[in-house]
Amino acid sequence: YNPKIVIHLASYLTSSDDISSIKNIVDSNILFTSILLESLKSTDLELFINTVTFAEYYYNDGKENPAYFYSESKIAIKPIIKYFKNIQGFKTINIIPYTIYGGKSKSKKVIDYILDSLDSKLYLEMTNGEQILDFIHIDDVTDFYVHCVNNINLLKDEEDYHLGTGKGTSIKELSN
Repeated sequence: YNPKIVIHLASYLTSSDDISSIKNIVDSNILFTSILLESLKSTDLELFINTVTFAEYYYNDGKENPAYFYSESKIAIKPIIKYFKNIQGFKTINIIPYTIYGGKSKSKKVIDYILDSLDSKLYLEMTNGEQILDFIHIDDVTDFYVHCVNNINLLKDEEDYHLGTGKGTSIKELSN
């Protein structure tokens, strides 16, 4: 066991802040990541790719301000990653995908609900649709991960890579 690159995707994602969710978030996003990093101490790791969330930037002003306890846990793990990075000397980056669509997912996303409603006689309960999201296809996200792996020498250490189109689309526009 001697990986050169680790792509860390594991996470417990929820917008709930109840006691059970908090425990699951801490166990998965803090404890598991810490144990993973500890297990890498005796390897020749060159790059640790950490996946975080756009929900860390609630006000979309470039400053970390978490929308949920989940997104706070993704912020909280960063100094722990840096601790292990400093001990071992590997490079680390954060990939921040925006609203991913496409492929198969265990949980339905807004696009799935809209598509399901097209052939349905049932009324789809939605908000006014004013929320603005930046949609990116799962294939574009995975292509970026592959690009990072294939171009490790071009990556800047401790860099954040925001993955999206840069164009916001409201849910109302999307449903129309």
